[in-house]
Amino acid sequence: MATRLTAVARFANALWFTWVATTAPVGATAERTYRKGEYAIINGGLSPNRRLSIAAHGEGEGGFKNFHVYLMSEPAHIKTARLDAIGPDNVLDTAPEAIKAVWSNDSHHVAVLHRPDRHVVEMRLYTIENRHARPIVGPSLFRAVTKSNQEPDENDLRSRVSELSWIGPGRFVLKETRLLHTSIPGIADRLGQFGKLTADAATKSTDDRNKPVNWYFVDFSAEAICELRPGNTYRIIELKPGAFDKR
Repeated sequence: MATRLTAVARFANALWFTWVATTAPVGATAERTYRKGEYAIINGGLSPNRRLSIAAHGEGEGGFKNFHVYLMSEPAHIKTARLDAIGPDNVLDTAPEAIKAVWSNDSHHVAVLHRPDRHVVEMRLYTIENRHARPIVGPSLFRAVTKSNQEPDENDLRSRVSELSWIGPGRFVLKETRLLHTSIPGIADRLGQFGKLTADAATKSTDDRNKPVNWYFVDFSAEAICELRPGNTYRIIELKPGAFDKR
């Protein structure tokens, strides 16, 4: 089990390590103690038209107190708006290089990726208009595949990683991978081509009535072409199985 969980940690943090280019131990956090009035541009934070940027700022040791991510006007580097849904309660890393922005070519939309947990990379999407960053909402790929409005129990979730790349005006590719540790039998079969039971999947335990329970490690991987819609929403227009990490 210990060997398996080490592999899980390597998988969930691979994308994050690519961003920060560090040799820190797996699962380590990246912190920054900010100077007063310092708003540091995050990884990829300068917009293509160079008139906007996304910057981070926090207070206290390590920057965790009152930490937020902001839209800045450039080149004056003036704060114009705070990005909703990214704050001290759901950010693991405060260093600007550990938070990534992915701008659309027209500088009208931006995705911000950050870690709320050691094994989770979360994506937040925004429309930039009138010096405001307005959240864009849409379905997760896991929910689209399972046709469920509910997320898996957090106790079953071992990792979740989202990635985004723009492919044209109003369109982007969204990738989502997850690793579940679940006692639900046959879940990999129900996910079809989107799920894979890992080779060392089975572990055993007992429930509160001392009955044996089989646990399974299941990989989920999906890729979708998505389209922005009116009202700051997006929809999935093409969904297919994604690549599975070799572990």
